[in-house]
Amino acid sequence: MTTQLTTDQLTTAPPDEGTPVARHQASDGEHGIPAPKRPEGSVSLNGHPDQRVFTVCGDAGEFGATTVERTSTEPQTSTVCGDAGEFGATTVERTSTEPQTFTVCGDAGEFGATPVERTSTEPQTSTVFGDARELGVPAIELPESHALNTRLQMSATELLEAIPTAAIPAVFFDPQYRGVLDQLSYGNEGKKRGRQRAALAQMPEEDITEIIAAIDRVLISSGHLFLWMDKFHLCTGFTPWLNGTSLEVVDLVTWHKMRIGMGYRTRRCSEYLVVLQKTPRRAKGVWSVHNIPDVWQEQTERNGGHPHRKPLKLQSELITAVTNPGDIVVDPAAGSFSVMEAAQQRGRNFLGCDLVV
Repeated sequence: MTTQLTTDQLTTAPPDEGTPVARHQASDGEHGIPAPKRPEGSVSLNGHPDQRVFTVCGDAGEFGATTVERTSTEPQTSTVCGDAGEFGATTVERTSTEPQTFTVCGDAGEFGATPVERTSTEPQTSTVFGDARELGVPAIELPESHALNTRLQMSATELLEAIPTAAIPAVFFDPQYRGVLDQLSYGNEGKKRGRQRAALAQMPEEDITEIIAAIDRVLISSGHLFLWMDKFHLCTGFTPWLNGTSLEVVDLVTWHKMRIGMGYRTRRCSEYLVVLQKTPRRAKGVWSVHNIPDVWQEQTERNGGHPHRKPLKLQSELITAVTNPGDIVVDPAAGSFSVMEAAQQRGRNFLGCDLVV
């Protein structure tokens, strides 16, 4: 390590025990830096021994660190440069007059070093996610036909057309697709089994694409669409539904139904919830719950109810993660209206409909 004192005028003064000193402590690694000895005489700048400039350069090694401890209360500037090899160094500049301690680690990785500049004396923490939501939702006006927290009977298209653009933080959509009935038929759907499901109006692919485009319009920036999916569409592909939208896939939750179903080979016991986000895609400040597993076990009640009832607790957690109290959650194909129940449990408003109520 070398210590360099630079000035246009250098004068030599006798040692003074009260003169501020800069102490340098090396890291414990094999590439550490020995602490320099104090010179026989101190150097003053323009005759003022209390105002000094220090430049400390050391080899930070592959894993080492350079620690600079400041004890002087006089105005000083310290520049600590860790030589991290051919890819650069880490530089910290401090101008505060308060006693402070810094540890600067030279990044010796192949991607170079990261410059760090600190001017605050408060401790700071940086994370890739947070528990607080930063997104706000504008107040909207809806026609009388679109009453909140009500089981509305209308088409998905009619519901979405009346919602202003960029107004909703979260939408759930469970399309009544024909993938399983048409492609994975066992020959007696609607006769001996699956009568309720077969009796429901099925959505053709072009209708699903149109509804998702309308959902994309009403979502706020960084808003979420939770799209229920069966195994057939998950395996064969559903991205054509997203053409022309600003929606991107960001996650997938597997719902284990806790009961076994049919299957030629493996027996189906799961459904899938594709999590999509409208651009810009980000989690910090948007997604506030971080203990939701990507395989969720929950059994729903049957008791002759809707054949497509979805897990109430899972939907409640997701609503909490991406909305604030009082926000509106939309479901344009509500079915059993389990999303309405989940939204109300968490202090949110619900706007949704189905062809059959």
